Amino acid sequence: MELERRLSRRAVWLVTVWTLVALLELVAQLISTMPRKPSWERNLLLDFVIAWSWAAVTPAVVWLARRRFTGRFATARAVGFHLIAACSITMAFAALRTVLDRLFLHTYGPMGGPRVLWSIIMYGDLDTVLY
Repeated sequence: MELERRLSRRAVWLVTVWTLVALLELVAQLISTMPRKPSWERNLLLDFVIAWSWAAVTPAVVWLARRRFTGRFATARAVGFHLIAACSITMAFAALRTVLDRLFLHTYGPMGGPRVLWSIIMYGDLDTVLY
C-alpha cells in the first residue's frame, strides 16, 4: 500500500513537472511569434503530447543514469552507453516532434524535405538538453 502511494505520488509529480515544461514551451513559442497570430490550441496540444511523452520516458532515462559499469574501461563504456542512449532517444523525439508539427501545424509544404531534416536537427538540440 505504501509503495503504491509513493509510486502514484511520483507519477503525479512527474506529469506535473512535464506539464509545466509544456506550458513554458508554449509561452516561449507565443512570444517568439508575436507579430503573427499562431494557433495556440494546436501548439498547446503539440507541447502536451511531447512533454507527456518525455514523462513516459523519464523512468527509463533515470534507470539508465543509475546504471553502473564495473571492470576495465568502466567509464568509457558508461560514456559510450549514454551517448548511444541519448542520441537514440533524442532522434526519436525530434522525429516525433517533426511529424506532429506537420500534422498539427502544417508547417511544411510539398517540398519540405530539407526543412524536415533541419527541423529534426534543431529539435534534436532541444531534446538533448531535455535528456
